[in-house]
Amino acid sequence: MNRNLPVLAPVAAAFLFLPQLLLARVGGLAATDRAAEPGSTILLLPLLAAAVVGQVVVQVFATLLSLGAARPTVGATLAASFALVPRGLMVSFVQSLPLLPPAVLLASGGTAGTIMGLPLLAIGLWVLVRLLPAFPVMAVEGAGVVEAVERSWRLTAGRTGGLAGSLALLLLGFLLLLLVTLAATGILASLVGALTGPAREGWGLARWLEASVQCALSAALAVVLSVFVAMLYGRLRAAAGS
Repeated sequence: MNRNLPVLAPVAAAFLFLPQLLLARVGGLAATDRAAEPGSTILLLPLLAAAVVGQVVVQVFATLLSLGAARPTVGATLAASFALVPRGLMVSFVQSLPLLPPAVLLASGGTAGTIMGLPLLAIGLWVLVRLLPAFPVMAVEGAGVVEAVERSWRLTAGRTGGLAGSLALLLLGFLLLLLVTLAATGILASLVGALTGPAREGWGLARWLEASVQCALSAALAVVLSVFVAMLYGRLRAAAGS
């Protein structure tokens, strides 16, 4: 991870941090400033698409780089990452499918939704763990969506508990970092806001600071998770001897 950071950081900044920050800016302006130009809301859809595509590009890029499957140059690796975007979107969609029913039930509220949603959430998380290596299988082995899912299922057989524990520890550590960072940022933003005064459109220096830190943390988490899953796939593949 450390040796790849000089390459990963600018790519994550360009394809994750910047689209997310612009999306937050345009979305925040459209929601809070009635004087905003009507055309500003039109930018939301392309910015959202750019953020989604950027997420897949960075995930593929980080996977190839972490597993030593990168192309001779950064440009060639980026080109390969963009070429895999359609397939990467499909794999990501399949991975998220098990969580959709419990998410709908839990969001609906009520006792019935909770009673039905919690068991489905546990099942969905179990399936998600089984499908974690599907993305690197697709990126490194050039597998199709169905093949990637089937191979991921085989690689994780009998290892779900350990994989879930490792992922939980990683997310817990990042959650603690997130809470501390956001708390410190909130204090700093409050001080900046008190010094600079309220912004006319609600997006003064304090809001830029908060949004930048949030987007930076989101981009960092995406990179860390991508590298984690890539290394996990590498270990599973070595253990399977294939």
